Amino acid sequence: MPAITKSSIERLRKRIVDLQVRGKDFTLTSGAQGQHYIDIKGACLEPDTLYTIAGTFVKWMQELGLQVAGGAALGADPIVGAMVIVSALKPFSYPIKGFIVRKNIGDLGADNIFEGHSDRGAEAVIVEDVLSMGNSTLHAARMAQSKGMKVKNVFVVVDKKRGGAQKLVQAGFNVRSIFTLASLNLPK
Repeated sequence: MPAITKSSIERLRKRIVDLQVRGKDFTLTSGAQGQHYIDIKGACLEPDTLYTIAGTFVKWMQELGLQVAGGAALGADPIVGAMVIVSALKPFSYPIKGFIVRKNIGDLGADNIFEGHSDRGAEAVIVEDVLSMGNSTLHAARMAQSKGMKVKNVFVVVDKKRGGAQKLVQAGFNVRSIFTLASLNLPK
């Protein structure tokens, strides 16, 4: 597998820009109004861009010595899955485990809101596709902590700078993003 480079990050930026919808106002999941719908899920369903996201986050995990990654469904699902896979491969060779926090308890009888790895004492990072108000990200972090994991960091593909990062920092988390809304250089 290739290393993550400045050119792969630039290709990711361009793809996110290509996939974003413009020309009308949107009501976002957080309830806020926005002029840009950032389609990270579309980028997460393409091999080159998903590899760049997952590889970047795994590289950051290696730098911090973190062992587990997870986040809120649906935004974190493809990212966490890709991270678990690429982490064991070269150039990373740093196997990690993952988890997902559901928004609601499943209806198949398992009643699990938390799926995946949850060893007490594990150092975990929360991953997010797009950070807006930060509510689902904070919920996922708190759920991981309730399972006994140590969570200090949040990794984000795009921070829209709508208060979510500040909320997470105030709650005691470090936030690191690949892009901000401004750094995407979206067309007006």
